[in-house]
Amino acid sequence: MYFVVIAGFALGVFSTSVKFGVTGFASSVLGTLGMTLLPPAAAAAVMLYCSARTRRAASDEVERAHALFILATRYLNVTRALEGIVLAAYAVSLYVFSWSAMPERAHVERWALPSGALVTAPFIVSLVLLWIPMHYTESCLRSSHPTLRQRLSFNVRQYLLTLAVPVATILGFFDGVSFLPASVTKPFSNPVAQAALGGVVVLGGYTVAPLVVVRLWKTTHLPDSPMRERLTALCARIGVAFRDIRVWETPGHYFVNAAVMGVAGFVRYIVVSRTLLEVMPISQVEGVFAHELGHAKRHHMPYYLLFAGDFILLVYIMDGATGADLASGIVYAAISAVLFALWWGLGFGYVSRAFERDADLFSAEVEGDHRVFSEALVTIAKFNGVSPSARSWRHGSIRSRVEFLDAAAAMPEVRSRFIRRIQFLKALVAAIFVLSVAAILVLEHMGY
Repeated sequence: MYFVVIAGFALGVFSTSVKFGVTGFASSVLGTLGMTLLPPAAAAAVMLYCSARTRRAASDEVERAHALFILATRYLNVTRALEGIVLAAYAVSLYVFSWSAMPERAHVERWALPSGALVTAPFIVSLVLLWIPMHYTESCLRSSHPTLRQRLSFNVRQYLLTLAVPVATILGFFDGVSFLPASVTKPFSNPVAQAALGGVVVLGGYTVAPLVVVRLWKTTHLPDSPMRERLTALCARIGVAFRDIRVWETPGHYFVNAAVMGVAGFVRYIVVSRTLLEVMPISQVEGVFAHELGHAKRHHMPYYLLFAGDFILLVYIMDGATGADLASGIVYAAISAVLFALWWGLGFGYVSRAFERDADLFSAEVEGDHRVFSEALVTIAKFNGVSPSARSWRHGSIRSRVEFLDAAAAMPEVRSRFIRRIQFLKALVAAIFVLSVAAILVLEHMGY
């Protein structure tokens, strides 16, 4: 879901440079309205189909459970298709029905925050409406499920606000800068200086974002207990500083997960879901916790930030190299879409899966027995209702991760080869950043 939200926001950003599509106000509004309602309508059709199938399921409990399991497995693929429809419909709204021109029509184009909110509104509305029929579909397929209010609250906080609040804060900062006297803003009139300022603001926002996220996610302080003492001792043994260990409250959701956030110890939070603490033995909780510490110890988060910075710099280079004429046509939109799909769809997925396995390996080494974390992975799949063989864009399948840990434990060369791959990936991400900055300086010197 995070990829869908990131992709939607990025589509909105790209669309501001594209000037084609229908020109009439009524056509733009009606066309965008139709595209906004299309994905929820498709989800409603899926809901009716699943409801009819579940009513016709065999009365025998074993056969009924098997039928529902098959239907739920197929539904996972359908949800990906529905999320793709949301993005496709939003792209049509922007590029065909000219919704990207709405800030100019509303005379707010000079303000980054109102423009961004207006441009992304159809995407956000479509996504929230999509979650309503999806909720009732999952209610048909699962015996235990949250209420509609609990699901919408969780999804909005988890997927929308987690990304929208930092972005809105950054846009609001730049809008606020526009009110400053010209004497203050003059040093930043140069595009390179503007880019540097933007980088500093984004880095600062990324650093302090955990202070906001732990509140958006409704986390609570893990009270003093043998569990907290054991996890704190593990942090001390590994050498990972943190601000707090928090319990991730997810009312109505049988949600088994954990996360680490924060690039610096003074704003680093480690969160574990309430359900995880309730269903896992303490050894598996510690294995999952060690996995999250692995992300911090292996410095994955700074490299994620560099990866995002690489993309922004490459887009900046593309804009400077192609010029305004190309930016006003469909070719620019096509190039942008391909670049986004390759960088985030393929590239980020590959890097994320590699970093997840790196954290898996770290947990296995800390625990001294890879089977502890392997068993924790299987437990997570079981209680989250996920098939061990189900593929995941960001994490890979549970089965493939367990097999990797087995192979790394049995054959040292597998581990060594993987470590070299991680080192290469990190070096590549850093090299792209340095070369992109150098290319921008050259373009600026050449007058582009």
